[in-house]
Amino acid sequence: MSATPAPAVRRATVAEVPDVVATLATAFAHDPVLSFLFEDADRRPGLLATFFAARSTVNDAVSTTGCSVSVPLAEEIASCCRLI
Repeated sequence: MSATPAPAVRRATVAEVPDVVATLATAFAHDPVLSFLFEDADRRPGLLATFFAARSTVNDAVSTTGCSVSVPLAEEIASCCRLI
C-alpha cells in the first residue's frame, strides 16, 4: 500500500483570509471551550468569524506538515467577548 502524498502547504494570502476565517469558524463551531464562551448556538458562527477575523494575521510561518493557529491569552479572549 502506497502512502498518499501530503498536500502542499503554503502561506495564506491576504485575499484568502476571509476563507480561512470562515473555515476556522466552522471547524470550531462545536469546540467545548468556544461553545462555553459563545453560548448562543445560533449566533456562534458569526461570533466565531468575528473572533478569528480580529486575530487573523498573514505571516511568514510556514510548515511543511500542517498548519498552526495561535491561541490568544485568556485576557484577550475575555476582551473579545466583551466587545461582542
